[in-house]
Amino acid sequence: ARDGAVQPTHGAPSIDRPQANTGLCVKDQATGIRPPEPSPAWLLVVVALMVLFSSAERVGTGAAQGPHESLGNESGAPDVPPGTAAIFGQLLHPDGNAKTAGSTILLYSLAADGSPGIRTTVVDASGVFRFSNLSSASGITYLVGASYAGIPYGKRVAFKPGQSEIALVIDVDDPSANTSLVSVGDTSLRVEWIGSSLAIEEIHQLENSGDEVIFVAREQRKNTQPPFRITLPVGAERLDTTLSGVADGYEVQGNELIFWGPVYADGLELRFRYQVPIARAARAGMKLRWTLDSGSRRTSLLFPPAGPTLSMPGISTGADVILGDRPFHALYLGEFSPGSSFEVAVFLQIGRAHV
Repeated sequence: ARDGAVQPTHGAPSIDRPQANTGLCVKDQATGIRPPEPSPAWLLVVVALMVLFSSAERVGTGAAQGPHESLGNESGAPDVPPGTAAIFGQLLHPDGNAKTAGSTILLYSLAADGSPGIRTTVVDASGVFRFSNLSSASGITYLVGASYAGIPYGKRVAFKPGQSEIALVIDVDDPSANTSLVSVGDTSLRVEWIGSSLAIEEIHQLENSGDEVIFVAREQRKNTQPPFRITLPVGAERLDTTLSGVADGYEVQGNELIFWGPVYADGLELRFRYQVPIARAARAGMKLRWTLDSGSRRTSLLFPPAGPTLSMPGISTGADVILGDRPFHALYLGEFSPGSSFEVAVFLQIGRAHV
């Protein structure tokens, strides 16, 4: 690895964090910097969905069958809870059923105690799928997922008391590489102190002004601007891109983090985290510098009261933000045009408690 290059990993220490958007077309995504309570079990389910589909694309049992490779229950997870209820619907493409016939649909269940289940079925020639003999018990949530052209789509549902059937439509479409339709709304950077490193988690609300999913395929990337790009602080390492369920869309070039999609028609909450080691000589203080290559309409920096303390010339600490049950101080930096950089002074309060 080159000096100063971001080092990807899936083993970064856990930070107490708000719920991550699934990265699927699920409508109840968080907005702003006051997110809902954590739901780590659902995050694991979404990551499992991504792993299963990507495994099918890489391994498979032969040649790919158009945009929807065949996939069975290869996860080793138990079946979903049995019962008399059903979930059925249609995988709908605007160009007709021939686009989706034969696609695999995955059904995940998550019980109140966190135990998962999985079942798969295949879409018929009319684009219709059905899961029968399901439990409708309260406390069980289902995620119905599909992959089209390598892009995950899904909906989260649960049975209401007395309900025995759920009908739904999962809309899919061929992606567009028109990345000019993507912009960055809110950006939130959270900095905490863990051991000998600063732990940083970033949330970028990507907005899509079009009606199509934006995704740049690998063969198109040489001559296409990415939907999102950011230059991370020097020394960033142990990058974890699994938090949004779209880890395969990232690319690392030195200290630049690039995201090629997907960005859905209703947007995407892009979330990732990494660490910056604290050099012994910098224990009293250090500086972090970001370049927002894609810009941001609203940018905020969050840090806990126990340290580290962040400061920028001319910027006063604003009203505290509550994430879960934890307070955070905030610096509100406003709007940055694409390519803008900013530098933050970090004061490490030696002797005070930290994470």
